[in-house]
Amino acid sequence: MSSSKWWGDWRPNLTPHTGNLQPTDLLECTSIVGGLPVNTAITGAQIIAAASGGSATWGGITGTLSSQTDLQTALNGKQATLVSGTNIKTVNGSSLVGSGNVTTNPRTIQSVNGTNVSGLVNLQSASIFIPAGTISTNNTIYIKGFIERTVTSGAGSTVFRFYVNTSNTITGATFLGSAGSMATTVRFQRFERNIFFDGTNLNVYNTGVSAANDYTSSAISLIGFNPAVDNYLLFAVQHSTSATDVANWRRVITQAYD
Repeated sequence: MSSSKWWGDWRPNLTPHTGNLQPTDLLECTSIVGGLPVNTAITGAQIIAAASGGSATWGGITGTLSSQTDLQTALNGKQATLVSGTNIKTVNGSSLVGSGNVTTNPRTIQSVNGTNVSGLVNLQSASIFIPAGTISTNNTIYIKGFIERTVTSGAGSTVFRFYVNTSNTITGATFLGSAGSMATTVRFQRFERNIFFDGTNLNVYNTGVSAANDYTSSAISLIGFNPAVDNYLLFAVQHSTSATDVANWRRVITQAYD
C-alpha cells in the first residue's frame, strides 16, 4: 500500500550524535506543505551562526550570583570603594581620595651619600639634583649634612664648601658658604642651613662666614637662582696641608618647605 500522505520514523536505527555540533553536520526537517511532506536541510554552520549572534543584555541576568563562580571570583578580587580614614589613610588630616595633590611639609628633594676626598685640591664629594619646577617663590630649602674626616697625619685642616650650579660640576658654580673648618683630631661635624627663595634670589647665611649651622644672627647674602631650570647643590672638600687626610659629606639630606 502506498499513500502520498504517509510519513513517519523511517530510520529507527540511527546512531545518536555524539560530541559538539559541527559546521559540517546536516539536520533534515520535514514540514507539511499543501498536505504533502516537504524535506529541507539545515547545516550545523547555520545553527552555530544563529546561536552566536547578539549579546547578553546586562541587568537581565537572574539567578544566584555566588553560583556564577567565575564571575564571583572576579568580583571578589576588585578593590573595595575607598573611604577616607576607613580603608585608606589620610596625610596630615588631608584625604587621599579624589583628584589633585596633597602637599606635605617638608618634602624631601634628595638624600645622598658623598664620596671620600683626599689631596689638596677643592673636589666635589656630593651633589643634590633639584629638577626644574621643584622650588617656588617663598619656599625654604633645608640642608642637613653629616661630615666625617679621617685624620691620618693631623698636620692640617679641612674645609667644607657648598655651591649651586646648573650643571653637576663645581667648575663655574656659585659659592653658597662653608661649614666649620676641621683640624687635628676633629672627626665629625653636623651641618645645617636654611635657604629662603624670594622668587629671584636665594637668601643664604653670610657667605663670608664659615659655620656649621645658621642658628645665629648674620648678614644675608643674595644669590641669583632660576627655579625654571635644573639646578644642583654641590658639596666639596679641600685639605690644607696633608694630602693623605680623607674626608667626605657622609650624608646630605635636602628638603623643601612650602
